[in-house]
Parts: sequence; structure tokens; C-alpha cells
Amino acid sequence: MSQEKSNIKICEFLRIVSFAGFVSMLLLPDVGIAGLYEVTIAEQPQSQQATDAAAKRSFVDSFSENIVRKVSASANNTSLRLQLVQSPATKPAPSPIQLLINKASQLFKEGYELSKQPSVAAQRQAISKYEEILKIWRLPEVRAEIPEKARSYEADILFHIGYIYSVELTEYTKAVGYMEQALAISRESKEPKARSTQGLALLGLGGVYRELGEKQKAVNAYTQAQSLYHAENQPKVEAQALSGIAGVYGRFGEQKKEREFLDKALAIHKANKDLPEQASTLTLIALNCQKLDETENALKYYLQALEIYRQTKDLFEQANTLIAIGFVYSTRGARLSAEKYIQQALELQKTVLRQLQQNVEYQRNQIIILQQIATSYSALGDTQQQIVYLKQAETIAHELGRTQDEAQVISNIGEAYYNLGETQKSLENLNQALKLQRDIKDFQGEAKTLVNIASIHTKSGESQQALNKLNEALEISKQKQNSVLEGEILYDMSGVYGNLGAYDLSIQKTKEVLAIYQKSNPGLVGTAHNSIGSAYLQSCFYQKKPEDCSQGLDYFKQALDYARKKDSVSMQASILGNIAKAYELLKDYPQAITNAKQALELSRKYKLKDIEKTALGLLSAAYERAGDHQNALDVSKQSLSLSQQLGDLTSQATVYKIQGTIYTSMKQPQQAIEAYHQELKLAKQIGDTSNQTYPLYKIAIIERDRGNLNQAKTQIETAIKLIESIRGKVTSQDLRTSYFATVQDYYEFYIDLLMQLHKQNPSQGYDALALHVSERSRARGLVELLAEAGANIRKHVDHKLLATEQLLLNKIDATQKRIQELPAKPNNETRIEALKKESENLLTEYRELQTKIRTTSPEYAAIQYPEPLELKQIQQQLDKDTVLLQYSLGKDRSYVWAVTPDSLQAYELPAQKQIEDAANNFRDAMLSGATPFGKNNPDAINKPASQLSQIILAPLANKLEKKRLLIVADGVLQNIPFAALADPSATSVTKSVAYQPLIVNHEIVNLPSVTAIATQRKLNKRQLATKTLAVIADPVFSANDERVTGKPDSLGKELILDSSLRRAMKNLKRNELSRLPGTRKEAEAILKLVPPSQSLHVYDFDANYNFATNPQLKQYRFLLFATHGIVDTTNPELSGIALTQIDKQGKAVEKGYLRLGDIFNLDLGAELVVLSACETGLGKNVKGEGLMGLTRGLMYAGSKRAVVSLWQVDDDGTSQLMPLFYKAVLAGKSPTVALREAQLQLWQQKEWQNPYYWAPFTLQGEWR
Repeated sequence: MSQEKSNIKICEFLRIVSFAGFVSMLLLPDVGIAGLYEVTIAEQPQSQQATDAAAKRSFVDSFSENIVRKVSASANNTSLRLQLVQSPATKPAPSPIQLLINKASQLFKEGYELSKQPSVAAQRQAISKYEEILKIWRLPEVRAEIPEKARSYEADILFHIGYIYSVELTEYTKAVGYMEQALAISRESKEPKARSTQGLALLGLGGVYRELGEKQKAVNAYTQAQSLYHAENQPKVEAQALSGIAGVYGRFGEQKKEREFLDKALAIHKANKDLPEQASTLTLIALNCQKLDETENALKYYLQALEIYRQTKDLFEQANTLIAIGFVYSTRGARLSAEKYIQQALELQKTVLRQLQQNVEYQRNQIIILQQIATSYSALGDTQQQIVYLKQAETIAHELGRTQDEAQVISNIGEAYYNLGETQKSLENLNQALKLQRDIKDFQGEAKTLVNIASIHTKSGESQQALNKLNEALEISKQKQNSVLEGEILYDMSGVYGNLGAYDLSIQKTKEVLAIYQKSNPGLVGTAHNSIGSAYLQSCFYQKKPEDCSQGLDYFKQALDYARKKDSVSMQASILGNIAKAYELLKDYPQAITNAKQALELSRKYKLKDIEKTALGLLSAAYERAGDHQNALDVSKQSLSLSQQLGDLTSQATVYKIQGTIYTSMKQPQQAIEAYHQELKLAKQIGDTSNQTYPLYKIAIIERDRGNLNQAKTQIETAIKLIESIRGKVTSQDLRTSYFATVQDYYEFYIDLLMQLHKQNPSQGYDALALHVSERSRARGLVELLAEAGANIRKHVDHKLLATEQLLLNKIDATQKRIQELPAKPNNETRIEALKKESENLLTEYRELQTKIRTTSPEYAAIQYPEPLELKQIQQQLDKDTVLLQYSLGKDRSYVWAVTPDSLQAYELPAQKQIEDAANNFRDAMLSGATPFGKNNPDAINKPASQLSQIILAPLANKLEKKRLLIVADGVLQNIPFAALADPSATSVTKSVAYQPLIVNHEIVNLPSVTAIATQRKLNKRQLATKTLAVIADPVFSANDERVTGKPDSLGKELILDSSLRRAMKNLKRNELSRLPGTRKEAEAILKLVPPSQSLHVYDFDANYNFATNPQLKQYRFLLFATHGIVDTTNPELSGIALTQIDKQGKAVEKGYLRLGDIFNLDLGAELVVLSACETGLGKNVKGEGLMGLTRGLMYAGSKRAVVSLWQVDDDGTSQLMPLFYKAVLAGKSPTVALREAQLQLWQQKEWQNPYYWAPFTLQGEWR
């Protein structure tokens, strides 16, 4: 937790303390009998009375020790009534009933004495005594003798048990049960005192329902109590009920209604001239003003309350109020005034502590005052003294057996240590608190501590650990139906996902928060809208997606409307700042400046210093982007000054980041470096590892631009080291990948820097180091997956987890099917949207389960992930007939390394944009081969093929000779077939030359990285298959298929019935699957080349999911899937291979799709898998990882190599190509040679000469 977050927690702590004085009067009214505590206090000196009374009003969660006085009175009353029953005029021998009543009276005395003790164990023992009393009052013979009184006493005891569960044990759900029983009985009872118990139960239920988040039930209970006490002419308690209603509305963010009921309560207390109650209510009104950003009014009401507390000599509440005043001044930036009031509070707190220490009965109250003193020291910046007093509180709590209090204090110690920068001590204390909370089943406390631990992990760059803790806390909050806490946890998770570059998940989590608040906490809906907007803004900023900025703006505007309706000035100002940032990212700088100025104006008008500093930072950034550098610098200096005044280290770091950008734009590199150094220093001071990489990166860029290449190298290497450390701590492959994508610019810069150093010093090996960095920056996730596959990580996984995995997959299918079954009508939009959200949640759950399956495997801990290869290791993977071409595309310059077993040559290429334009033109020209013009003009490919070849191959043409080419592509180059590029040795820029594709002289192999293939070679130890060929071809996709109807197809298009398949097709902007009759012809031609005993094939209805997942496929060296392959670039998990969708009766089959997850679970012994259909070589292109599609699933499953396609292939052309390919393979030629020969044969035939027919197929993986 940062210092500013700690301050927020302190403010919340004080709010609870102040609120407690008010809640203490919500549960129990004065019952008219002088209770034990009142009698005791009356005999003490006046100052001591004030101290003790104040101590008794201090907080216990959301209730107060002050209640004890009234419970005591109620208990005393009950005891007296019991004595009356057993004291007749004469004293005959006691009857059996009288003996039972005597026993009940004795049990009550014992229970009551136990309830006065501060330990949790004593409270539970008291409950046990009271439960025994209940049994007595429920005996038939007792009810027969004293029916009305037995029921009345039963209600009293039920309430006492409910009170202990709610106040002492904070087990609110149990408390509700007892209090509701007490209420029901008291309503039925004709006893005069039953009205009193009814009122107690209603007030108690109001408080408990509020804690459980049951808004309407809480309001109803308090309203009924208010009506009852109004009818009974008990104005004091009526006012307390009104305050209870106010508290509920305040809890749910309805500040106007909260104020309305507080004003009513205050009017009653004034009419009664009840000073203590007036002061408590004035304090609550002051808090209400703070929520509405009315700081002047807040101070006014606090000062009124303080004056009353001084009149009544209530030292404890004086201290609380002084602290509250201090924090108001702190939020306004008036540090000296804040410290003055807090110092006064501290002196009073120490006086109260000395008085409490004189009486052992007040040890519990000592815990509270010690925590208050600790809070005061924290506010004064003296964390060491804060810890001293917290440890004293811990000792007392431990001695009293107050485990819940002890755990809370230890947790506070942990936070204090974190603020001192002692992370290890912080975690030790928090984990100690967590253990205690788990021991006593304090679930709410456990959840909050887990959140605090997660916060430390997040700041330390341990995002996976943070998510693990947050998921644990989330599960608790759901089980305990704590919607407020659930929303807070989801919001924290959104932040962690955003830090890891999982922006879709970040947005999804904030939308879950909105859904929760819409149901349970409407007062926070505006906050949720703002959070969603912020998540979209983060996605826009890092992914350069303007559409996300527009989405964010829409949510911000909804949030702003909500804030204006609530009259929440701080919320309005914050949202205006976010709107300013959105306009800045959309390059609408005038609007950005206007909105930032509006935020600044509001914050200054209402003296909201915390928001003012943020608004200044946003205004500064907007000025900088608009090119107004001087204004940007001036405003940033104001923001920095205010941030320093407030002691906000995170904001200071943000300002220095902005100043670094400003100075860079102003061509003042030294000042920029100094600003970034300050940002780095603050990030280290805060303990924020993830935010240390950016200033290092920016310093490196400036040093490079100044010609200080070695200094730049030092800085970027430090940043890369931090990045690798952060990445290594993430166990989820998806999150590792998304995080790695966010830092690819760092690797790109590092590569470029090394190549610049290579130009200066060609003999120092910088080009080899640059190649290693390129290898380090790509396909790391795949390499790690292959390592896990080699360790057979799923072998000993808990079968329950695997069953859960299958259940989730089935749920995903079922949800998608429901979506597709709903007609696209306006009245279904809401239902469809809800189902889509459900589907996204299921996919998220599936991804999280994959992480759990991996990390809980016994083999996981022993895995040593391979390090990316260096030059010599790369060369060891090559042979003399092979050249590796590894590409790295960059914004300013691109590079290609040509590597042989004994040489390395690096070449500089043009910027990424130029290469992308040429590659897209080349791909478009090839796809035009599907048109009549393209088919009749095969030479039309020559110009674009030559242009791209000149850019990416011509510079190294003399290195290629006639060798096999291993292509490690980057970016857009992954989507093109190198085989169809014009051979640079046969092209000319100055004259027209006939088109000659690269495969005329070269075999072509595509690799995700050299490290990936080296890992596969080392770890893929599967037993070699013994049989030759298995084929799946020509599945049934439609109920209209003639194989179902027995008639020729009545529709020109087939219908997709598998729901997941439909969704994947939709994401690819394709609406149907057609039958591929050529696949049967293709399969039959290939099968003729193999003896029947060595082959296996299925067509039609048998080409189904059960066959595709049959373990017998492991026996075959070559597998052919002659069907549609679908690659979903939005959700890769939905990618897969289309199989039979319909059974022989024309009904949809349960599983008609071999999805990527299923492929990962296969165990293949194949040397080659061929997917001879559409776009099977494509996938989601993730920076740093490459194409995430079917190929990686096949490699994981054990296939050494795969032949896949880059576009929608021609059915007839493929049926010509594949038999030629398999004929060569089955004759003993390597798949690389076989594919080249088959492609050349088609190119040499006029009908199939256009690359559209033969070039989409590429071989990926092993070439040996």
C-alpha cells in the first residue's frame, strides 16, 4: 500500500470511529431502568465519567461498546423480572417449574457475567448459557405454567444471542436469525414489555441488515422502529432510528437522503436538549458534507460537535473530532493546520489511555485507543511510533483472546511496515493476521487481508501472486454476499489485468463491478461507469485503439451525469479529468484542455487538493500534446509542488514522467534525464517495480539520441532485466503473453541499439547479441508450453480438475448454442448480451483453470524452462544446406539476420510501415487469384512479389545460394508465403523479368523461433508411430446434406450447427461452412498410395469428434484432416477443426468441433499433421508471441511438423496438390522437399500456375 492509499484507509478508519458513536444508539433505546454501568459511572468523578463513557462509545466494527450500557439495563430488567417470578409472599417448597425458572435465572447471571468479559471465548460461552435458557423457556410444562412470560423471556434471550453474534462476533448472518425470531415472538406477545423487545429487535436488525448489504430490509426495519418509538413517545430513540435510516442511505451512496434523515434526527435531539446525541449527529452530518465535498460545511459541523464534547468533558470524542478536523484540512492541502489538530488529538488520546490503564475492565477499550493513537502518529508521518502503539494493542488483544482484534492490529502493523518500505516484514505480519483470521473463521477480515497482500504483490511486480490472492478474496466475498467488497476486489483485479496487458479482461472485470452495483449498490453505479471508462482508456493508450477511447468517453459521460445528479463535486472533477485524457488520446487537444481546466476549476473552488494536483497533471499533459510546451511545463511545476505538499509520492512520480516528456519535446535532454531519474527514484522508494522500467527506457532513448550508446545500453539492459523478472513471476501463460506484448517496444529498441553499436564496432559481437535479443523477444510462451509438454505435465493432474475442465468446455458450448438459438430481434438483445457476458466469464474461468492445472501438477515444480538460444546454440541447430533468416521489424528500421552453421550476417531493412505496405499488396495480389481476372493472369503477381522480394530478400541474395531457407518471420511477414516471393536472383528493378517463385531454388520452412524447434527436438521423446496414415475427410455439416436427406442438397449453402464453430466463423467474418467434396477425392487418391493395413480413414458421419480424439491416432506417422479449419483471432480457444455436425437422423451432435483445447489434450506420435483446408496457418497475432493458432496446439500434442494454409484454399487445387505431396512423402522424401516438389508441379501447369492455388500451404516445424 502506498502512503496515499494508507491515508485513505486512515480516513475510512476515522469515519468508522465517528460513525460508531451514532450506530451505538441505533440498536437499543433507554429502557427506563438504571443499568449496571450507569450506576457505576454515577459514583465516579465527572472527568472520569466522560472518559469512560467516551470509551464505551468507541467502535466495534460497525457497532459500539456504548450498547453495552443499554444491554446491561435490559439484562438487569430481565433478571429482576425473573426474581419477581420466583418470590411469592410465602415460601413453600419449590415446584419443578420453579426449579427450572431458578435454573434459568442462574444461567442468565452466568451468561451475563461471561458476556461482560472481553474474550471471544467468553462470548461463545455466554451464548451457550443463553441457549440452555432457551431450552427451558421452550419446555411444554414451562409454557403451560407461564405461557406469555415464557415467550416474552424467550424473545429477550434470542435478542441477547443475536446481539452477541452481531456486536461481539460480527457473525451477522447468525445474528439475523436470532433477531428475527425475537421480533416475531415479541409481535405476538401480549406482555407489556414485549414492545420494548420488539423495538430492540427492529433496531438490531436494521444495523445487521445494513452490514449484510440488504439496503431495503435495513430501511424497513429502522422505519418500523421509528414508527414504534414515535407512537411510544420516546423521541430520543425515534431520532436514533432516523439516524439508522440515514446510515443505510449513506452506505449505499445516497448522500442527499442520508442528510435528510440526519437533519430530522438532529432536530429531535435539539428539542430534547440532548447534547451527546446532538454531537454524534453533528459528526455524521459533517461526514455527509465531506462525501459531498462541502469541506467548509464539514468543518463547521465538526467544530460544533467539538464544542459540545468539550462542554460534556468527553475526551475520547474530542480526540476523534480533532482527528476528523485534521483530515479535512489535510485534504485541502493545509498541512500545518492538519498537524495542529491531530497533535491536539494525540495528547487527549494519551490522557484517555492513562485513565483506561487504571482499570483492568477497560482493556478492550485500550486496544481501541492505542489504535487511535497509532493512527494519529501515522497521520503525522511518524510510522515508527505508529508501530510502537500498534504492538501494544496487539499484546493486549492477544492476552484477552480477542483474536479478531489481534488479527486486525497485526494487519495494520503490516501496512505500516509496507509504508516504511520493509516489504518482507509487511508480508510476514499480513500473513500472520491471515492465519489468525482463518483460525477463527473471520471471513470478512480474511478477505480484506488478502486484498492488502495482493496490493503489495502488485506493487512488487508479482502480478500473478496478486491475482491469486484476489481470487481467494473474491470467492469469500461471493460466499458471504458482501457486494461492496466484491466490487472492490474486482476493481483491483481489473487493475492487475491492465498492468499485464490483458485489457479485455480488465474491461470485463469493471463491467462485472457495474453489474453488481446495479443490483446491490446503486449509489456506486456512477463510480463503476467511471472505472469502465478508465479501463477502456488504458486499452486505448497501450494498444493504440481510438475506438476504445470513444467507448471510454461514452462511459465517462454517463458517470458525469450520475455525479451531477448526486451533487458529487469530487466525482465530477475526477471524471472531467478522465474525459480530458480521452480527448487527448483522440488528439482533440482543445477539448482535452477545456475539460482539464473545468476539473481544475471545480477542485480549486471546493478546495479539493488531491483532485487539483491530478487535474494540473492532466492539463500539463494536454498542453504538451498540443505543442504548448511552456504552459505544459508551468502547470506541471504547480502539480509537482502540490503533490509534494500533500506527500503524494505516486503523483510526484507521474509529474516527473510528464516533465520528462515536456523537456524532451523542448529539446532539453539533460533536464529530461533528470526528470526521469526522479521518477525512477520515487518508483523505487514506493516499491513499485513495474513502474521502474519506463523511466529507464526513456533515459536509454535520450542517451542513444545524444550518441551515448553505451550509457543507453546500460539503462535498457536494466529495464529488460526487470521485465524478465516480472514476466517470470506470472504463471498464467495467457497473462505472460499479454504482458510480454506490452513491452515489445523495449526489445525492439534494444535490438536497434545493438545494431547501431555493431555499425560502430563490427568486431564486438553486437550483431550476435542483437540476434539473441530477437530470439528472446519471440515465441517464449510456445517454448515454455513445449517444455511442459516434454515433462508430460498433465499426466498426474488431479482428475477433479480435468473433470472441471471438461465441464467448463461443455458450458461454453451450451452458452454459445443458446446465443445462436435466440433470433436476432430487438427484444432479445438484452438476453443475448447477458449470454455473451456469461460466455466471456466462462472463457476467463477456463483460462484460469488451465493455469491451475499446470501449476498444481507434480511435474510443474521441476520444470526448467529453456533459455532463448545464443548464436552458437542457434548454429548448432543448422546444417550446411540450411540458412536461417530471422526478421525483426521496427518503427524506424528493420533487420534480418542470415545465419549458417559457421557465419552470421546482419542486414538493415526499411521501416516496418514500408514492409507492411508491400506485404499487404503481395497478399492481396495472391488472393485475387480466386477471381476470373487473377486466374487468367498468373503473371499479375510478378510486380508485388518482386517489390517485396527486393525489400526483404535482395540485400542478402548472395547468401541464399540454393539452400533451404528457415524463415522466422515477424509481424505481417507471418501472413505471407515466402515460397511465392520472386526469387531475388531472377528479378530486376530496371527491366521486366518473368516471374520465378522462390521455391524454384529453395525449400521453405517456417519457424516460430529457433529456440522452439530446439526445445521440441530435445524434449519430444514420444514413441515413434508404427503405422502410416490416418485420414479424416468430408464431414457432414448440414441437415440439408444429401447424406442426411437422401436427396440432392436443397440449399446452396450449408448450415453450421455447432455453436462454438458459428462464433469462430463470425469472428472471421464468414457465415457458413460448405461441403468440401474435393476432400474425399483428395483422401481417396492419397489412400491408394498406402497399404490398407497401414492406413485408417473415416468419411461422412464417422468423421466426428470421437474419432478425432481416439487414442489410436497415436499409432500413425501421418495425419490428414481434410476439412475446414477455423482460426478465431478474437478468442483463440475457439479455434479448431470442423468435424461432423449432424448425425444420421439429422440431429445436431453434441460435439462437432475439435477445439484448440482438445488439440492440446491429444497425445500424438505424428511426424506430420496436414490441415488441408482454409486459413489453418493463421491465428491471433500477438506481439512477442506470433500467431497463436492451431500449429502451436499440434506441436504441443506431439507433432514434429504441420502443413497449414494461409487463406481459404481452392478445393479443386488442393485435391491436386495433396496427392502429389503425399506421394513424395510416402516415397521417403522429407516433407519440406515433398511440399516444394508438389508446389512446383502445380506452378508448372497452366491451370494451377497462379500462386493462389499452391502457395497457401506452408510447412512449420522440423525440417530434418
